[in-house]
Amino acid sequence: MPIAIATGSRQKNFVLKTTHLPELFSHFPTASIVTADTEQVKRGKPHPDIFLYAAETLGIETDEDRARTLVFEDGIPGVEAAVAAGMPVVWVPDEGLLAAVGGEKVQATQRLSSLDLFKPEAWGLPPFDEA
Repeated sequence: MPIAIATGSRQKNFVLKTTHLPELFSHFPTASIVTADTEQVKRGKPHPDIFLYAAETLGIETDEDRARTLVFEDGIPGVEAAVAAGMPVVWVPDEGLLAAVGGEKVQATQRLSSLDLFKPEAWGLPPFDEA
């Protein structure tokens, strides 16, 4: 399954945040890790540029294909960027953020309090392996 990262962090900060998790991030192709300072990303979130380019690195270039792409986001600007890119988005906000801003006006396709609650089969994906 194609997978990418589209982070609002600059490359230097992304490396600092992820170096201690090499096994996790080894699943992401290097070419599909898009940071805020990637040359092709002209505008940051909430603009769709970062998601459009991340999709492009996976060969996803049409509106129809982007509509079948799933974005996970923790921030409101990221939700807005995904929606602007024409992609469904699962919003997993920090409890403090949700308490501060509410969530009624955030246009996420789905909101979860934890990634543990994500049900891939609800999105037409294979269920998690119970092993």
